[in-house]
Amino acid sequence: MEVNEDPRGDGASFGQRLLDEVDRHGGEKRSLWQRLKSIRAQIALEISEMHLAFLLANVLLAPMPMALGRRLRPRLYRLLGMHIGRGTLISRPWHVQGMGRPYGRLTIGERCLFRAARFELNAPIHIGDRVCVSDGALITTDGHELGPPEQRLGRIRSRPVTIGDGAWVQRNVMLLGVNVGEGAVIASGAVVTKDVPPNTFVAGVPARIVRELSAGDERPPEEEAAGQ
Repeated sequence: MEVNEDPRGDGASFGQRLLDEVDRHGGEKRSLWQRLKSIRAQIALEISEMHLAFLLANVLLAPMPMALGRRLRPRLYRLLGMHIGRGTLISRPWHVQGMGRPYGRLTIGERCLFRAARFELNAPIHIGDRVCVSDGALITTDGHELGPPEQRLGRIRSRPVTIGDGAWVQRNVMLLGVNVGEGAVIASGAVVTKDVPPNTFVAGVPARIVRELSAGDERPPEEEAAGQ
């Protein structure tokens, strides 16, 4: 009688099939462990982007009158590590995203005026003095490379963003990893994918230069943007 008899007649010995079965279950366990590690990493990512201290600051200021809240909000944001200059007012809560603790990556100058804005801070953002940013603006350091046909959304690439002194970013503007020159005006609803030269008015999707702005120019930009 042979020790490694094949009672099922499938060509493999009983011992070999037993080893194969052990290996198969071991592979499943390793696969499960890899999935658990992936889930743990995803949970850590979600928690890192929640920024509970920042959310708490916004909740504490929610019931405040706007006149008081716009002065207290910069002070609380400074405590979280943001660099915000004197005289800057923030009328409505911000939304902040970024890996780790992104607050220190944001620097804002003096006497700026902000309403509700969203920042994606995976690289530094530097905003100059006397800048105005209106409701719904998205300012992000992030973009994506173009991937292969099976997945066109490629890797994230981040670059620093600068908004020069005196610039005006109007409502619902998207600044996608670009720089804005001093004294520039971005029309409401514009999607900016290229750097904006100083003292220019840009509008549209994607944004393009409508005209240059002179020192004494007083024409309302909203009238021109409506025709874009």
